[in-house]
Amino acid sequence: MSDDFIGHTPNGMGLANTAVLAALLQHLMDIDLLVRDDVIAILAKARSDLAPNQTIIPVMDAMDIVTKLSRRFEKNS
Repeated sequence: MSDDFIGHTPNGMGLANTAVLAALLQHLMDIDLLVRDDVIAILAKARSDLAPNQTIIPVMDAMDIVTKLSRRFEKNS
């Protein structure tokens, strides 16, 4: 791993990952590689994969973020 990422906080890295994911999904929709329903299904699968560990606080937080991201794409339909 590059030293460029050393010293960043977990929260900062998590926010960066979420921003990149949202931008990537939007870009894939913009160039017609994915449709909105695909993006919503991908995010639903991510939430489903997290669900077995939903009693763990960081997983609950992750599920909330995925849910909010999914709503963002649903709202723009």
